[in-house]
Amino acid sequence: MSLTKFIAIPDVKERLTAEFSLPATSLKGPILAPPITKNYGLVGTAFDYMMRFYLERLNPGCEKQPWVAEQSVELTKPAPRLFKATSKLLDFAKESYRHYLETGGLDDDILSSTIFLAQLDVIYRAGILDPDIGKADPGDLKDLRNLIGAVDPNLFKAQRFCMLNPTFGEASLLVGGADADIVIDATLIDIKTTKKLGFTREQFNQLVGYYVLNRISGRMGSVAGVSISKLGVYYSRYGLLHLIPVDFIEKKEDIKEFVSWFIDRAKSAYPEDRETRQGESAD
Repeated sequence: MSLTKFIAIPDVKERLTAEFSLPATSLKGPILAPPITKNYGLVGTAFDYMMRFYLERLNPGCEKQPWVAEQSVELTKPAPRLFKATSKLLDFAKESYRHYLETGGLDDDILSSTIFLAQLDVIYRAGILDPDIGKADPGDLKDLRNLIGAVDPNLFKAQRFCMLNPTFGEASLLVGGADADIVIDATLIDIKTTKKLGFTREQFNQLVGYYVLNRISGRMGSVAGVSISKLGVYYSRYGLLHLIPVDFIEKKEDIKEFVSWFIDRAKSAYPEDRETRQGESAD
């Protein structure tokens, strides 16, 4: 389970809609990296990894979490042949990742690695095995190259700190596991690799959920006292970063009451022992 699934529960979605108006936006711009194949979800997850590596090289010393793919490989241990195959893919990805951090070279190895990591992710997140695991479509590699080429480094250069896939301490466990994509200084950013340019209700609810979890814990990863002042969505196919000041959420007079309701509702949705979910990342 995850924050994404929690905010999709009908009464939770209804409460978020009633409490927080969707901010008016006017997003415009040409698509810089149109999709090349129909492997939309796979490429989206692969780009999340590629963006993570890019930001780590751009901002040395970024705090980061273990890859979900690593947890996937652990799950294959009961099947020795599968474990051997997934371990080989993971080792290749780690070596390509280290080489990329050293050189910044955007070769087919690092791009293929992100595809393999995305394929591995599905084992942990959905409990299934991608039938094409270990294979990378050349069109997907070209797509990833175009996506990373559309990134403006000035949008993501940290002044103080950078966090990749931070969790929210104990608060993450309230919703069965939650991790954001990026935190640059005091800005939390969600990555969307989608053809459609538009700020949706679902995207806003996700950002509100992240903000509430941060408000509950005051922690990002291993860093305490992290205060978020802006929330954003990066539309990777457009190279566009849309930001919203958290004042839009915090100005509510009854925000404390809403946070209390959020905690109680999450506890009722996920009554099982949260100790067993410590460290899970599901978003």
